[in-house]
Amino acid sequence: MLKKFKVFLPAMLALILTACNANTTKDTVKDPESKLTPTPVESTSTPEPTPTPEPTPTPELPESYGLNEAVTLGDWEITVTDMKVVDSIKTSQFLSFNPDEGNKYIQVFVSITNNGKSSDTFLPSYGFGDDVSVKLLYGDGYEYSSSVLLGYDNDLHDSHLNPLSSVDKEIAFSVPEKVSSSDEELLVEFSSGKTSVTFKIR
Repeated sequence: MLKKFKVFLPAMLALILTACNANTTKDTVKDPESKLTPTPVESTSTPEPTPTPEPTPTPELPESYGLNEAVTLGDWEITVTDMKVVDSIKTSQFLSFNPDEGNKYIQVFVSITNNGKSSDTFLPSYGFGDDVSVKLLYGDGYEYSSSVLLGYDNDLHDSHLNPLSSVDKEIAFSVPEKVSSSDEELLVEFSSGKTSVTFKIR
């Protein structure tokens, strides 16, 4: 009887240990569905502020001179002496220049002096480089070119002057009646290359 017990006891112990090991193994096996999702780490960097766009600068009007002010542009001294609004410009007893229908002439009277050391032409019909040109400025950026009055002796275009010589002539601009009758500012701008001078005539 004792011999049977001695054989039985180790078998029972082996069985108990096997069962315990099985339970321990089962308890230590992790459920794959129980895996924790890692919490994302928030960035500690501060976002850069969006730059505020700078306001578009308002274009400044050119400095303007008044009537009877002598201003130098290159070798020329220019003085605007008067301005008139006319329906036509009479060239002789029977002939006159007339603007397009619905327009009037802005007649600008100008005195010029050639202070250069050689003869030169003021307001050439076909100008190049630093040759002087002219335009009329009105309101919010409207520009009008001058009218060349061919055959009219008093037209300032193509005036050829020797050094230290002067002449008094006029420039005509054909403009709509709305412009000629308006109270808005009128400017005459003479340019030579990148330089210009502006006269306020109204």
